[in-house]
Amino acid sequence: MALPPYVRRPGPDGVVAYYAAIAEACDLPVVVQNAPPPFAAGIESIFMLRLLAEVPSILYVKEERPPPGHHISVLLKATGSRLHGVFGVDPPASIS
Repeated sequence: MALPPYVRRPGPDGVVAYYAAIAEACDLPVVVQNAPPPFAAGIESIFMLRLLAEVPSILYVKEERPPPGHHISVLLKATGSRLHGVFGVDPPASIS
């Protein structure tokens, strides 16, 4: 599981190259951890679809952008059975 680069943001082509390098370096499925700012850069759904098309070893997405259910639905609808899993993170409960 890897976050996209977020300290030195390389742009879309750099993000694709980053995940392609991870996929090439191992024989395991790749998991994209898609966390929103300020924790990470956050990948928009349209770019995530490009990333999935260009890096076939990405088989899972951990979607953390709010609302995760919406973003998960977009990915599942657009990819069909391409992904082996999409995980979501519930927003933290408010503390009273």
